[in-house]
Amino acid sequence: MTKTVNFNEVYELPEDWLINPLDEICEKIFVGIATSTTNSYTEAGVPIIRNQNIKADKLDDSDILMITNDFSESNKSKMLLEGDILTVRTGYPGVSCVVPKEYEGSHSFTTLISRPNFNKVLPKYLSRFINSEVGKKAINSVKAGGAQQNLNVSVFSKIPIVLPPIKEQGKIVQILSTVDEQIDSTEQLIKQTNKLKKGLMQKLLTKGIGHTEFKKTVVGEIPLGWEVKKLGELAKYRRGSFPQPYNLPEWYDDVNGMPFVQVYDVDTNFKLKETTKRRISRLGAKSSVFAKKGTVIITLQGTLGRTAITQYDAYIDRTLLLFTEYLYPIDRIYFMYALNLLFESEKKKADGGVIKTITKETLTKFTLAVPPLYEQKKIAGILSSVDEQIENYTIKKEKLEQLKVGLMQQLLTGKIRVNN
Repeated sequence: MTKTVNFNEVYELPEDWLINPLDEICEKIFVGIATSTTNSYTEAGVPIIRNQNIKADKLDDSDILMITNDFSESNKSKMLLEGDILTVRTGYPGVSCVVPKEYEGSHSFTTLISRPNFNKVLPKYLSRFINSEVGKKAINSVKAGGAQQNLNVSVFSKIPIVLPPIKEQGKIVQILSTVDEQIDSTEQLIKQTNKLKKGLMQKLLTKGIGHTEFKKTVVGEIPLGWEVKKLGELAKYRRGSFPQPYNLPEWYDDVNGMPFVQVYDVDTNFKLKETTKRRISRLGAKSSVFAKKGTVIITLQGTLGRTAITQYDAYIDRTLLLFTEYLYPIDRIYFMYALNLLFESEKKKADGGVIKTITKETLTKFTLAVPPLYEQKKIAGILSSVDEQIENYTIKKEKLEQLKVGLMQQLLTGKIRVNN
């Protein structure tokens, strides 16, 4: 037997599951400290959790602030207990996590706090439900017009919560936690491999492979046999282009147009994103710059110095540089990695570590250490293999995340039962 519930989408639920408003399964729902804390911050004191620390089912304590003991004591009624649910009110309203044991007695700033009745709902289940797609629809079902960009206690307390029996809640949490552990483990592998790659790039692109003799140059110590070349001695390059003003609809054709590469479209993995955000019309293309598949490009504004080799034909925006011809024996993959390291180095030299844009005059002064072609290819092969490993881990993580979304939908609506 089943019953239906409508959260602006109809779900069929098991007959023995309940649907209760949040305030019927919580001892209380309230808001954290809402008065100014500016004069109460201290180096060592009581932690105060802000909206940015709340991630879906996870507390990010990487930048937790502290308040004085006196200020904490004056807000004693708002102290957190282990198992409380913290929910973001503005920005990304509804994102929730559970207060872990080590943060009992701490505070939160302007977040929603729900104190579950453990006889009716498990904290980790409640957090999972609120963060799920089903939970988001439940939240929207009680919002005025479904479009509020913030949550208040009166609205939040009436959110309908789907409740399996307590034992089944625990099993649902256990299954989803197992998937989360695999996702976190894969994320750690990505971070570790990225760290390895960063060290390898620094070493290989400045010291090469197996060298014992070095010489001093304007770019630092490099192996004997390597040369120092200005960018203009290695390749011809130019900025992309696009007709002005940007926002005229006739420049775009997102159905039949060609890919149009902007800074946003250059990914962190030395490739373009699979599809560009916009596609350029035939009319717009007349005032842009075409780059065939395999062209090295680099971003010059915004996220500066992000490099890629295009994996499809495209038109290039004026916020990027493309290399059109090589004047020296150069491996494109090596060149791409060397450019990335060069721009990272230039950013460090800049005032405050920030360069907003790169001019043509600045580019002419850029110099690179260049090994013989055979060594370029070896270095490119090593770095590419590390990037391939990172990509494999990334694909694995994405698949696990897709699995989790599907499992949550099935488990939180009872299509998969785990009550035995």
